[in-house]
Amino acid sequence: MYYDLGSGLQDVGFVNVVWRDYRFPLGTWTGDRGSQSVGSMAEEMVKCGLEGWLMRMLVRYGGGGSGCWTTESVRVLASLAFHEIKSGSVCCWMRCRRVWAQKPSS
Repeated sequence: MYYDLGSGLQDVGFVNVVWRDYRFPLGTWTGDRGSQSVGSMAEEMVKCGLEGWLMRMLVRYGGGGSGCWTTESVRVLASLAFHEIKSGSVCCWMRCRRVWAQKPSS
């Protein structure tokens, strides 16, 4: 579920609010060249942020006691996850929403 930015912009006075939902592949597994290009960029985006996101979530909030995640175990997990994405065995779509609006004239 998306945060409803469009309604929020209308609530604070913006006009002509429009939004559009997009989906794009994670990786280059699709047959379409355009989708492969976008998927390659999405793959790089995930590669750049995955380890940091996992580190924050799993080391800080991933449980306590003997099941606690270590920095090294998160690095291993991120490496394995990215290897799966890069191999093409994971065929998934990512979603995003683009919102644009105009400031009121008065």
